[in-house]
Amino acid sequence: MSKVETGYQKEGNRHIWFAKSELGGVHIWAIEQDKDWRDRWGERFLGGIEIHSPKPLYGDCQASHDDCWLLNAPCWHDGSSLQFSEQIEPVMRHCDDIREMDDYIIGTCIERYRYQFDHDEQPQPEFL
Repeated sequence: MSKVETGYQKEGNRHIWFAKSELGGVHIWAIEQDKDWRDRWGERFLGGIEIHSPKPLYGDCQASHDDCWLLNAPCWHDGSSLQFSEQIEPVMRHCDDIREMDDYIIGTCIERYRYQFDHDEQPQPEFL
């Protein structure tokens, strides 16, 4: 198992949690929405679960980013706002302070990281 670095950062109103190593990375982001959004969609947060790979994820294609902010190198990127909406937002919406969720969200990043990167053969990600 490779050494995984985890962390949190905030950019404006966007909260970002991540797990990464030389094998790749996963980040989860969330932005708290206003009352109109909550009333319309029933969700307090908009967000995503994002995969960053130093190798192509789906066959031979160009890198998504020449200089990925998470890997500091070229990366192939894929993500899912639907999985965030179905799996993470329902837990987050009831917290008083979003930072109360750090352990849960970092744990989810690590779980996704291990599934995607920390094994001998990399299957196509089923969770994206």
